[in-house]
Amino acid sequence: RLWFAAGIGFLLTTTILALFSYWFEAEGLVSLYLGIVLCYLLLTTWTALKQVLFTGEIDGNKIVGAICIFLLIGLAWAHLYTMLNVWFDDAFNGVPKEHWSSQMTDFIYFSFVTLTTLGYGEISPNNPLTRFFSFAEAVFGVFYMAILVASLVGARMSERDS
Repeated sequence: RLWFAAGIGFLLTTTILALFSYWFEAEGLVSLYLGIVLCYLLLTTWTALKQVLFTGEIDGNKIVGAICIFLLIGLAWAHLYTMLNVWFDDAFNGVPKEHWSSQMTDFIYFSFVTLTTLGYGEISPNNPLTRFFSFAEAVFGVFYMAILVASLVGARMSERDS
């Protein structure tokens, strides 16, 4: 119950901050809002990861949970990229100079292209910090798929065979 109440409070706080940042266009509120959403995504990911890794038998729900974690990770990276683009004017090449909320879809696209190591290249990191986070996301994506999802599927297959 405590986690549920905390989650509801967190959601309401985030909504209020989003409305304030939209109405007042304050740079600090935008960063605060994106930071709170990033924290929410990371906490949700951590909670789902504990559920997938440390509870009971491996079933179809755990594999679906692992896929949901992958999607949450991509969204968390997208919020981080949006924050970096708000903080630094030249953070990325190929992202039009628009309001941060309009750029969010570009960063979701860039995040998943990077996480899956597809790398189309029309959006690219432009400074050392954004390059670091981009290659860290790519390495994380490869290891996530290779280690976690493959081991879950393999363990499920061996449980089914025995």
